[in-house]
Amino acid sequence: MYVILATLLFLSLNGHLILIATVIDSYQILPPNLSGIPVSSLGEVAALGSKVFASGISLALPAMAAMLMVNVTFGVITRTAPQLNIFAVGFPMTLMGGFFVLFINMPNLIAALSQFLDQALMQVPAVFM
Repeated sequence: MYVILATLLFLSLNGHLILIATVIDSYQILPPNLSGIPVSSLGEVAALGSKVFASGISLALPAMAAMLMVNVTFGVITRTAPQLNIFAVGFPMTLMGGFFVLFINMPNLIAALSQFLDQALMQVPAVFM
């Protein structure tokens, strides 16, 4: 669900056009006969990678925490009532809990993902300078 939402949001923000323009500009800034990205830009690449990683964790953290709580709850239920078939009950409840968390988190997720995509698309050309 997150991948589909992120792809649709990326396309709605014209990210694909900005990405294609950045690729075209990269051929003008760094011709193919050069050795690669300038050494001075390696810090920008590392900073961009760390921001992407932090953004991904901040987007996935609410769902991961909720699923951890659901799984811990079913672990306690399984230990207290061993006759309860955890596979018959736990899997549908986990799916319902995941969709509920997505439903609750969707307004915040769209705003945060839009902000992260805007920041990333504006910082990519700075890597080539």
